[in-house]
Amino acid sequence: MSASDQVVGMVSRGVGGAACGARSPGAVPTTWYPDLKFNWKKIRAAIQEHLDVLPDRYEYRSQRLRARFRDDLCAFTRHLILADPQDLESAAHVIQEHRHEREYLADLIAWRLKLQDHRPSEWNSDNAFYWRFAFLGRDVPPDTEEHGGRPV
Repeated sequence: MSASDQVVGMVSRGVGGAACGARSPGAVPTTWYPDLKFNWKKIRAAIQEHLDVLPDRYEYRSQRLRARFRDDLCAFTRHLILADPQDLESAAHVIQEHRHEREYLADLIAWRLKLQDHRPSEWNSDNAFYWRFAFLGRDVPPDTEEHGGRPV
């Protein structure tokens, strides 16, 4: 899907779409900030006028994350393998210094493996534009934050 397809969909159907419960492009921000007003007619006209400058392809945040996930996971694994406490005393110290983080990571990996075979539902589905995913922001999800915030 091209970026211009996404913008046309956003302008014609609303930013949030059905997955976010939005009926118009302004529904999401004005739900949170009722005093916020937009001139959507003017905004739509400006967007339509500039559709030709949008790139042919835009990778959604989820696609960018997916592409980097394996590389980052392999890099971390390599560091963990190289920090072998049986080979170097300094590696043993590094491993020991990060005991709590390793335990948390082991718990998190076990949790993710337990949940890997989830079923699609209205709570975890997204639309073709990944708007629901985009609206999540860059914050850590509350359930993960609670899990990470447990006493060590």
